[in-house]
Amino acid sequence: MALENFREQCFGCGNCRPSFGQITLSNCTSDRDTICGCGKNQYQMSNTPEFFCKNCSSYQNGTIRQHCTRFNDTICECLPGYFLRTDDNSCSPCSSCNNPVCKRRCEALLPSVKNPSNSEQLMFILSSLVVLFGAGCVFLLARKVAKQTCKKNQKPSSGLPSLDTEPTRELTSKVADCPLLVPPLGTK
Repeated sequence: MALENFREQCFGCGNCRPSFGQITLSNCTSDRDTICGCGKNQYQMSNTPEFFCKNCSSYQNGTIRQHCTRFNDTICECLPGYFLRTDDNSCSPCSSCNNPVCKRRCEALLPSVKNPSNSEQLMFILSSLVVLFGAGCVFLLARKVAKQTCKKNQKPSSGLPSLDTEPTRELTSKVADCPLLVPPLGTK
């Protein structure tokens, strides 16, 4: 009991209660009573002289959002696939859940657990599109190179074909020089 001793008659010093888990933080003096508290990695369950000390929760399968303080336990967020057990303040697997509250929480987490298969499908589709786009670019580049090669191989003509020559023969010979541009005549 932390009381100040300003009276003519002094009070007796209070004692900490080891059975409650209390330890002495400061001994009794002529002007101050004994100050009790909790040990390292413990917190007080209330701010009264009859408080109990409880060990701070350490979480497996969870991440700590706020560390244990003098009056509050550790605050944790359980990993996907786990739920917070309020009776012992621990993260347990959803497979061990047997009440409606944790079932709702675990069911809400299930879509995020199943997402890897969706992301695999998305990755396959995106990879396929990249491959098709790359193949299209290679095809267009090859066609451009073929056109330039064919232009170099063609002999410069003196202008328009003469009226006495047959235009189809000239066209056929030019097409034969560049087989990559057009399929051979007579095939469909």
